Amino acid sequence: MRYCKRSRYQAAGVPEFWIIDPEHQQRELLRLVEGSYQRQTLDAAGGYAISSIPGLTFFGDRLWLIEEHRRQIPEEILFQVAADAPRVEKIPTIGDGVDWSKGLLKFPVALEPVTISFDDYIYWCPEAKF
Repeated sequence: MRYCKRSRYQAAGVPEFWIIDPEHQQRELLRLVEGSYQRQTLDAAGGYAISSIPGLTFFGDRLWLIEEHRRQIPEEILFQVAADAPRVEKIPTIGDGVDWSKGLLKFPVALEPVTISFDDYIYWCPEAKF
């Protein structure tokens, strides 16, 4: 499944593809470079600058701070927004019936599946997935 999704996302032009393996405490960060995914590494501070969202940094090693019971982690621990990051006042409306103007969402972050609403899923997913 992992390689099937990878090839489909790559063909669709999805800018980044992350694979998180909580059992082995491993993460693979892939970025689309000239049409193919290239493995990315964390910088010296343990951060990964997300190319598709300017000013947002992901701290991948902090995923493993979860206690034995796999509690949810606050987003602020995993992500950092640069002070000079571009701000979006309103997300443009696309299609009928989906409210794209919600602004920033606070999704729960966990290593186990977390249920979210369909509208939140549509809001969060890159258009390339459709």
